[in-house]
Amino acid sequence: MPLYEVQHYIPLSLEERNKFAKEITRIHTREFITPSLFVNVQFTELKEGSSFIAGEEKKTNRVIAFLRGGPRTREQFVDVTKQVKKAWDEIMNEGKAVWGERQLSLVGVIDGLAGGLEHDFVAPEAGKDVAWLKNHKSDFQKLASEGNNLFVGILQEMENREDLVAKLQQD
Repeated sequence: MPLYEVQHYIPLSLEERNKFAKEITRIHTREFITPSLFVNVQFTELKEGSSFIAGEEKKTNRVIAFLRGGPRTREQFVDVTKQVKKAWDEIMNEGKAVWGERQLSLVGVIDGLAGGLEHDFVAPEAGKDVAWLKNHKSDFQKLASEGNNLFVGILQEMENREDLVAKLQQD
């Protein structure tokens, strides 16, 4: 259900986009203990004259995350922004923080995502993912048995991802 919108002026290779999308997914799923199936990352290449700061055109790269709020804390959101910035620098800038056109100048979180439908499932409230996963496990199993690889993946995560397994056993 979360959507991370990566808006960039610099050209990004498919390999860079793949690595960054995987890292954003890892960051989000570990911070909020959620399955990766519902983490969306979209890349939009910005054109000349499409971004302005203080009323002047600026070539900037940024990530805007549309997330569910709920019981999640400001500290968690800030931690996610710092991790996303670090991942950008590692993948796009050889591990260095830079200024200029390769800099990721903004990572913002909008925590007002109140509800949604994804893959025909109503998204759970933030913080209620574990109960939701348990409630829908048989639905996921049915879809997986019908050959839907997205749900094969979610079941594998529920069985093999240590943080998620621990949370599923706990609650």
